[in-house]
Amino acid sequence: MAKELLRRLTKINFLVHCAGVAGLRGRVDTVEGIDKKMAVRYYARFALSYDLLPLLRKAQKMGEPASVEFVFSSGVAPEIDLDDLGLRKTYTGFKAMFQTGSYADVILAVSSALLGATSLY
Repeated sequence: MAKELLRRLTKINFLVHCAGVAGLRGRVDTVEGIDKKMAVRYYARFALSYDLLPLLRKAQKMGEPASVEFVFSSGVAPEIDLDDLGLRKTYTGFKAMFQTGSYADVILAVSSALLGATSLY
């Protein structure tokens, strides 16, 4: 998707992530070995935000607003478990949901810094 957007668009002003997944089943891994809930709530958001930064920067260079926004879980999550980032040792559906909220906060902070923004709003 990012490659297609980079090919078709000259800029992006606002990137709003609102894809989510719910469920309390146990861990279900993708072929890459990443839990599906975490893949949707964090890894895909990170990859798309990172890949589309050039289009966001182009909007900024044109004097227009540019931001990345997340719907779902940002700003309310617990401290990140640095000893189990992939939740291989302590996985529960709830922990995956809350940890990816914390991971999303990190993406927003990094995106903000890369765009030179002064806030995450």
